[in-house]
Amino acid sequence: MIPTQITDQPSTASDASYDEIPYPGGAFRPTHPSHLAMVARLCGLTPPSPQKCRVLELGSSMGANLLPMAQDLPACEFVGIDLSQKQIEEGKAAIKELGLTNIELRHLSIMDVESSLGKFDYIICHGVYSWVPHDVQEKILTIGRDHLTPNGVMYVSYNTYPGWHLRGVVREMMRYHVADFDSPQMKIKQARGLLEFLTKYSKTHSQAYTQLLKDEAAMLEGSLDSYLYHEHLEEVNEPLYFHQFVKRVDTAGLRYLADSHISSMVAQLFDESAAEILRGAPILRREQYMDFLRSRMFRSSLICHPNLDPDYSLKSSHLMHLHVALNQPVVATYQASGEALWKHPSGTLTTEAPVTGVIEQLNSRFPSWVPVSELLDSVNHPAKSVVLDALLMGMVHGVVRLAEQPVDFSTKVSDKPTCTALSRFQAKRGNRVTGRLHNDWMLQPQQRFLVEHLDGTRSADDVADLLHTEVASGRFKVSKEGVNVTPDKQESVTLVKAELQRLCNLALFVG
Repeated sequence: MIPTQITDQPSTASDASYDEIPYPGGAFRPTHPSHLAMVARLCGLTPPSPQKCRVLELGSSMGANLLPMAQDLPACEFVGIDLSQKQIEEGKAAIKELGLTNIELRHLSIMDVESSLGKFDYIICHGVYSWVPHDVQEKILTIGRDHLTPNGVMYVSYNTYPGWHLRGVVREMMRYHVADFDSPQMKIKQARGLLEFLTKYSKTHSQAYTQLLKDEAAMLEGSLDSYLYHEHLEEVNEPLYFHQFVKRVDTAGLRYLADSHISSMVAQLFDESAAEILRGAPILRREQYMDFLRSRMFRSSLICHPNLDPDYSLKSSHLMHLHVALNQPVVATYQASGEALWKHPSGTLTTEAPVTGVIEQLNSRFPSWVPVSELLDSVNHPAKSVVLDALLMGMVHGVVRLAEQPVDFSTKVSDKPTCTALSRFQAKRGNRVTGRLHNDWMLQPQQRFLVEHLDGTRSADDVADLLHTEVASGRFKVSKEGVNVTPDKQESVTLVKAELQRLCNLALFVG
């Protein structure tokens, strides 16, 4: 689409609010208390128990991030605040329908947070900091200082330089182009049209500029309108360098703890020659230089009180309080030498005894969590530190995930499988559901149908009969590799059983 001609008359309409263009939000695993506690534990701290804590989310929208936590952690208390009354009301309706009593959503400005709200063990501020004026940014950090419990952890995400210097070019062009259009929907349409126009007709000797436009077009092509609007067209979007954020944190009377993706702090992820140089720098300067090397665009930083003293050596002994699971099942090839080669999305992991036996255990128990102490008890080897070191490196390279006191879930398909109440609620309204690993999943139509009906009263055969009846009547369609099919009764049973195992692996089942 070529952008339409721009009128010379300025628009008199104000910028659209989140009521006009709701941001749907979702579950963000790095914000979960069990993840935040894990990072703090790896840094040598003693975090509040994720199973019994108070959690505050600033800019909670309709509660899509807090609702799964409230369902899965009944002994915890959750409070979310947001300036969008419409989204708060939607969230309250969901809370009422789900019957949750440990979560409260309030229509409240961040600027109006006061002492009566109390103290919190974990404070979350995802997708807010860069998109609000400076006085609100200061208030966010003040809330952390005034409302965190002594060992509490705050999560703040924000856009960063140097990566956003490149994206900012596209944002500025879009904002210039849409300034004279009234409605948010027209602004979105025109912004997409401008990017298509620029990508198609740009004429420059700069290959970097051409590639920038192509990359941004590819990224935004599949993005929601709400993302494009709030990321690129809102009046405020203030990226900053990591070292600038750390200085603001210090000024607010807090201190930087770690990156929520703690593996990103490890210099070993770079070539050895670069890693050797990076390891010689103090931790905060090292992180800034790694941002330079990565052209990093986005960060999610953890913050704590200044009297706490994080240990950044990442001692493998700190894993003893944690649980571990594979990110994905791995496939082994055993060598005559006794080594095992494990294929995984990031590459190949090579192990030997006793680490091979540990990976075999985790593979057989996927996707469930296993206490690290339990794994060590099963190892018949004098140097158990070898296993701890391997698990730590496995986390760094994305082979395993770690958590402190994680949420339990069923890892087997029972006779009458039960999906979580929240996932059934979500499946009735769309194809995105949240599992008990605090991940969002996009369901195929037949998966969504199953989730809706897996309330613990039906067997696999019962659900297969329901599915077959719906398909035979023409009320529902089943797709296989993108093609609609009409399975008979036996084929319906086979399909349902295969889908049940997939849903189980997404941690959607309760015991």
